[in-house]
Amino acid sequence: MNMGEVARFIIAPQYAYGSEGFAPKVEPDETLDFEIELIRFKVCSAVTQFPIAGVPSAN
Repeated sequence: MNMGEVARFIIAPQYAYGSEGFAPKVEPDETLDFEIELIRFKVCSAVTQFPIAGVPSAN
């Protein structure tokens, strides 16, 4: 993301809180919808790299 950029993240229930929800704010089987704006960031000298997560199969 670039400074000032806005991104929208829509997360299906099976990738969030599922059928349990997270009372009192997230109902069971609720889709999460986040709008995130990058307002600042911190430059650091060391970066930890994580493996790229794969997309689970729909089987």
